[in-house]
Amino acid sequence: MEPREYPATFEDVMTEAEFRGREQELTEAIDAWLQLLGADIAEPRFDF
Repeated sequence: MEPREYPATFEDVMTEAEFRGREQELTEAIDAWLQLLGADIAEPRFDF
């Protein structure tokens, strides 16, 4: 699977996911965004 391109800012992530109503994509996009920032995303997880 090829890596996906994600929006650059948290606001872009929220806007994209809310517009489409896809909570799983929001979670994946936020995880990827946090990884780009070097965050440890093991905990907490985003639950919807």
